Amino acid sequence: MKLFPCGHATHPQWRMAAGLSLAQLRAQMALPAYASAPRLGLLYITDHYASEAQAILDHVRAELPGMSDWVGTTGVGICAHQAEYWDEPALAIMLCDLPPEHYRVFSGLAPLPVPAAGGWQARTALVHVEPQTPELAELLAELAERTSDGFLFGGLASARGQAPQFAAQGQAPGGCFVGGLSGVALAPEVQAMIRLTQGCQPVSAVHTITRADDLVALELDGEPALEVLLRELGITLDEPQKAIAVVRQTLAGLSLPQQAVVDRTGHLQQDVRVRHIVGLDPSCTCHACAGTSGVSWNQGGRDGFSRAYLHHLDRCGEMLGPMLTTIHNLHFYLNLMREVRESLDAGQFSAFRAQFKADRARGV
Repeated sequence: MKLFPCGHATHPQWRMAAGLSLAQLRAQMALPAYASAPRLGLLYITDHYASEAQAILDHVRAELPGMSDWVGTTGVGICAHQAEYWDEPALAIMLCDLPPEHYRVFSGLAPLPVPAAGGWQARTALVHVEPQTPELAELLAELAERTSDGFLFGGLASARGQAPQFAAQGQAPGGCFVGGLSGVALAPEVQAMIRLTQGCQPVSAVHTITRADDLVALELDGEPALEVLLRELGITLDEPQKAIAVVRQTLAGLSLPQQAVVDRTGHLQQDVRVRHIVGLDPSCTCHACAGTSGVSWNQGGRDGFSRAYLHHLDRCGEMLGPMLTTIHNLHFYLNLMREVRESLDAGQFSAFRAQFKADRARGV
């Protein structure tokens, strides 16, 4: 199999970015090592171009008439060959040299069919998903059942407004839509190698979790975890708004002792699990943290909203995000005032104050 041509560019005008990308593609297709007549195109754009998504798709289809099928989506940022475009107008195209009988383009308008006995069977699928799609988990599970491996890969469409997806087949018009899921299913004949890209860089040395309470890291290398975090990020609790802004842009990379963490180029290895730092209190019993049961995570409750979901709501600007955090904050302050009154009534406020400061220093 020959190399897949790819092109990418950034420019305030999408036609200029498309022209630069197409020039790269044509130059590569003229080289012996690259595919000269691919059939399947992958098109990704940043949300700066979202309002022109259909025009961009029509343009590249007209410029590359030999490409029969297209899939792709929109993102706030996109990665390309040795390049990353974040929060700027850009697009990336890759042309895949796959026989038409080895893949199927699907979308909500043309779903992947249930495999029939002796019929075409997908092994896996590249999937693009609108995260606000109702019953998304059920749709993904159903799609996975229609592949022999039950394995899907891909990502979420993201934008500050609508996030168009691309799923175009043959000469049919259109191919650009919003919502649901889309992508391309691959037959067993397509040997796909899947790798995880973390999309982030280490900002500190490697630390060892030396003490934890369930999912809360209390100490790193024998020091209070909060003190290490503040020192590594160069922030202070004396400026809480600045500190929160920095922490919300910071992730934690987790790995087992025997696993490699950073490669020789300074990038995180694929076994590192990247997780968000900012989350709600695992000991809290408010509706946001503990759900209707009122049982905290530390006490075994699992009815509350997950930290990842709350982060997703915040990044997408969903109104449910600030509603849930407001519920949590009010619950916290009401409980704090209740504990202060109880300690005053019992004549133990000094001890309560010391314990409160110690707990905050430990990050709990």
